[in-house]
Amino acid sequence: MGKSESDGRNIIIQNGDEVTLQPLLGRKLAMYKALCTTLGVVTSAAKKAGISRLTHYKWLESDPLYKVWTEQLPDIQLDFGESALHKQIVEGSTQATIFLLKCKGRSRGYVERQEINHTGLEEIKISFNPPSNEKEVLDINAEADESIEHQDKPDN
Repeated sequence: MGKSESDGRNIIIQNGDEVTLQPLLGRKLAMYKALCTTLGVVTSAAKKAGISRLTHYKWLESDPLYKVWTEQLPDIQLDFGESALHKQIVEGSTQATIFLLKCKGRSRGYVERQEINHTGLEEIKISFNPPSNEKEVLDINAEADESIEHQDKPDN
């Protein structure tokens, strides 16, 4: 099937130039609305709609149109989350602002880590020889402790 959207009572399906309007009916309409209000949580939506979870999953398998309706739910969830994030930013939440900048502001330098993409043809080999006995483990730990102690001492 093509692209779909809903006006709350009907599903609008666009397949190329053809647009069809399919009504949501009865319990399937109730379940669809419940899924929207519960942000896709099937157990809660099924209780609100007065059906079993199994009925929902059977409809997904047997009714292609119902499946199309429910494929919109991830967008509804994202819209809800984006709205909540925007509200928190407007209210002055530093954490929400930082989150937005880390996700959307990478091109402006708001990153915690550098991402390096290697597109060359050269093969990179990394080898690691784990310690083979307890003495080697103790030696490695002692070297690490010594290195840390050296870093903690102020330069004179």
